[in-house]
Amino acid sequence: MATAGYVLVANNDFPPNNVAELIKSAKAAPGKYLIASAGNGTLNHLIGEMLQKAAGIQLTHVPYKGAAAAVTDVIGGQVQLSVQSLPSSISFIKAGRLKVLGVVNEKRVSALPEVPTIGETIKGFGSTPWYGLFAPAGTPKAIVDRLQSEAAKALDSADAREKLAGVGCEPFKSSPQQFASLIKDDLPKWQRIVKESGATVD
Repeated sequence: MATAGYVLVANNDFPPNNVAELIKSAKAAPGKYLIASAGNGTLNHLIGEMLQKAAGIQLTHVPYKGAAAAVTDVIGGQVQLSVQSLPSSISFIKAGRLKVLGVVNEKRVSALPEVPTIGETIKGFGSTPWYGLFAPAGTPKAIVDRLQSEAAKALDSADAREKLAGVGCEPFKSSPQQFASLIKDDLPKWQRIVKESGATVD
């Protein structure tokens, strides 16, 4: 249905203003800085683990019960950092209550075109999360095809595109077969990150 912008955000009082400055500060003080997530095994937790490995730094993970609680404590200064989706953070970013250090996606996002990707600092880093439409296993092909067709029509509307853009997302149309292939390709990457990081799932 859509790709989502994901960003590494920080409290406004956190001295580093970009990924390079974060890496320098974190290497000088391993484990000092706290990174909040929506909970153990959530996507923003795993992206945070992927960032630490790629950058060669050590942050201290603080799992919360949901993205809203995590981002609230970043704003309040109880933790310094968090990986957040733009739908959960863009209003705070636009209001100047959160500082963006970098974009997680492989390419810059249209909602924040001036913000560099993390991959511009750490070569090869990047992940573009997505939102998809699922049906129970065994759903007749005719129904799946109809759902896909109607969803594609909806994504073509100016209203849908405008609303998605407003929360930092972009339409992403694919066939059921292409979507299944995407999931199949994604699974090994996340399985590897879970294994390497020792992440657990709530």
